Amino acid sequence: MRRVVSVIALVASAIPSLAYAQTAPTPDAAPDAGAGAAQGAGSAPATDPSSTGAAPNANGAGSDTTPANPANPPAQQAEVTPTASERRDAQPAATTPAPAAITPTPAPSDLERRALPVVEVHGYLRTRLEMFHDFALGWDRLQNAAGVRMTDETTYMGSGLPWIRNPDNYTQWCNATPDAMGVFSIMSNTPPCANTTQLMANMRFRFEPEIHPVDWVTIRSQLDVLDNLIMGSTPEGGFTGGFRSPFAANNFFSTTQIAPVYGLNTLSDSILVKRAWAEATNSTLGTLRFGRMPWHWGLGMLQNAGNGVDSDYQTTVDRIGYQGRYRPLNLSFGAAWDFQSSGVSSQRRAIDPGQGQPYDLSMYDNVHRVMAHVGRQVDIDDQRAALARNEVVVNGGGYVSYQWQFLSGEGVMNDRAMRGTLIDGIEAGYINNSSMTYGVGLARRDAWALTADGWFQILGRIFRIEGEIAYTRGFMYSADNSAASRRDGFMISQFGALLEAELRPIPRLRIELKMGYASGDAETEGLNYSNGLAQFNGDQLLTTFRYHPDYRIDLIFWRNVMRQFSGAYFFRPSAQYDFIADPDGNLFSGRVDVIWSRASEWISTRGNHADLGIEIDATLRYESNHRRDPNDRRPAPGFFAMAQYGVFFPLPGMGPRDDERLNNSSMLRLLEMAPAQTVRAVLGVHY
Repeated sequence: MRRVVSVIALVASAIPSLAYAQTAPTPDAAPDAGAGAAQGAGSAPATDPSSTGAAPNANGAGSDTTPANPANPPAQQAEVTPTASERRDAQPAATTPAPAAITPTPAPSDLERRALPVVEVHGYLRTRLEMFHDFALGWDRLQNAAGVRMTDETTYMGSGLPWIRNPDNYTQWCNATPDAMGVFSIMSNTPPCANTTQLMANMRFRFEPEIHPVDWVTIRSQLDVLDNLIMGSTPEGGFTGGFRSPFAANNFFSTTQIAPVYGLNTLSDSILVKRAWAEATNSTLGTLRFGRMPWHWGLGMLQNAGNGVDSDYQTTVDRIGYQGRYRPLNLSFGAAWDFQSSGVSSQRRAIDPGQGQPYDLSMYDNVHRVMAHVGRQVDIDDQRAALARNEVVVNGGGYVSYQWQFLSGEGVMNDRAMRGTLIDGIEAGYINNSSMTYGVGLARRDAWALTADGWFQILGRIFRIEGEIAYTRGFMYSADNSAASRRDGFMISQFGALLEAELRPIPRLRIELKMGYASGDAETEGLNYSNGLAQFNGDQLLTTFRYHPDYRIDLIFWRNVMRQFSGAYFFRPSAQYDFIADPDGNLFSGRVDVIWSRASEWISTRGNHADLGIEIDATLRYESNHRRDPNDRRPAPGFFAMAQYGVFFPLPGMGPRDDERLNNSSMLRLLEMAPAQTVRAVLGVHY
């Protein structure tokens, strides 16, 4: 984009010269207009030595600073004036302009700086069609001894699955029978509905403008319009806080979709501003970044920017940071301060909405984090050249972060009565009383955590080996949010590792192997802390490690059912073949992944077995303008489409325990686990 603007400015600077040179001469004008064109190209008379048009001549090779006398025009102009017959005889030659007349004024050396500011716009629009079948893994088909399906929530919650059950299973209208008058009714013995399929489509329009006010400063931002909006979720007259449209008595008569408005017909606004930050770069001193920005490290196991076209989660930090670079060794280094949580502020909705400067009320309830990093990253052009020479490129680095919190106000803000008292008091102007309410409700957290994360990458012409390893050590006095603040005395010790290997024996074939490990917790029921931090047997060690939810391993089990990889390890062999692979052009590929998942601590699973399941996923993908180099910062503009199918086969770790299977009085002995399936289609455009 910057090159385009520079070219436009260059052409614009030449337009006056071209326009003057192509003007038809009058009968009294000289046929050789070179001298006149040189002066006419400037916007100021030759008597002004500061004029940019007066400095270079038509050839750009010197200057003529002799002042012109308007009263005495140059005598040689009359001496070279041709006669009418000479002009007629010279007509064919006059149609060809002199080379000097069409030579544009040379571009100034600071053209790029003068052409700024530059605005770049990037992003994508995507639409996804998704079908989920049996994501409850058979737990919503549980029957009692009489063979009647159980509809109570308690029975399903016994599965420990975070997946939200299809509500169709709670109604009996599917099996209602009409009487003689055609009136449907539900009897006590009417069986419930049996629907294990959920189907939807959603969309997102991502807008990422960049502003370059000067060549060393960039302002970046990210906005999502209709972010993951479920199509058909905002119909005219439906779900609008009890207010019906006069044009649609109910949803069936809806003829249009209404813009999403938080609190009225959705829980999310139409436009979400997710990021905005600035970067000021000096080639010698480094880069200063400040604002709300993405954070991505290594493979994205722990910190993941979530910028992929199929992403749904992100790591976004409020940060002030510095990054330097020592180019001879390709070293980068830096440090940052993160504002993770600032607690309650003085903002008041009724008194100064959208105005004034709110401030952080308490310093003790804040969560602070500092981090430092160092790494080696070969410049992208040097990396391409080295790989072309069949050399091996090694990149890597690490970061260390430390975060801490003394008190917590979560108990006040989570309690509706206390939160209402606090907010109402601030709105009414009783700021001191409200501050006292918040202060009295503060709980002692007294927590700290130290995290170290290392990453390495080994690249060859036909292979890639990349890994990441992280460890967190910390302490938390209390996980309780009440002012009483019981002493839990939790120690934190969590470990995670990830390895990716890729081989391309032929240009169109790619063979991959991914392996990952996340430490589990033998004293917790479940593979993550979705049910809280309660520990069995008085244990005080929190050891479950969690991957970032946007690090995608599969299509069903970890992505949707569990929502996040944690407390387990996996193996994923894959193969991809490019049926069409035009350089910087069309790409059509097929891919197959097989994922085997096992729990790190078998006793933390529902079935007390380590084996969780095996999943097989298949993908067909098309891109109209694919870039082969994965290190390109952005995908090329163009159209893309993807179709996917996945099936997950649950293993004993996801079912009832063996003793429940053998208990004749237990309903769980009759439970049959069901494979989960998904079908996905993604359509989109990069720009």
